[in-house]
Amino acid sequence: MIQFEFPDEPTWVTTESLDGVRYQLTFEYKERPDSWYLTIADQNGVIAYRGARLTTAVDLFRNYKRGNDSLPPGIFFVVSLTGSQALDPTFESFNEDFAFVYLTRDDIDDRADLVPSLEQFPLTVTSPP
Repeated sequence: MIQFEFPDEPTWVTTESLDGVRYQLTFEYKERPDSWYLTIADQNGVIAYRGARLTTAVDLFRNYKRGNDSLPPGIFFVVSLTGSQALDPTFESFNEDFAFVYLTRDDIDDRADLVPSLEQFPLTVTSPP
């Protein structure tokens, strides 16, 4: 499992090895909807998905992985650390109230009992305004 620490910046980029493949992750905060968005690209900058809104308790790319080998095979999701009922983390709430996590394929295989609980939530992936 990888937990991402959010710096105090409205846009930031990190390159991560996810399940043995390097990806460029761009996190962007949009002030008007008060929400964070994620764009995933391969190591060459080719975009696999642009602008997934970071929403709690949702496998962000579940519906987009079928037939799409360009996305990481694990699960990205936002988890509330405080039991907050808010659906979307705001600029200030990451790291304290919410965490952004990636479960690798090995994590999923080792803890398959946790994965079905994520699927009970509706999928909400939207493009940024």
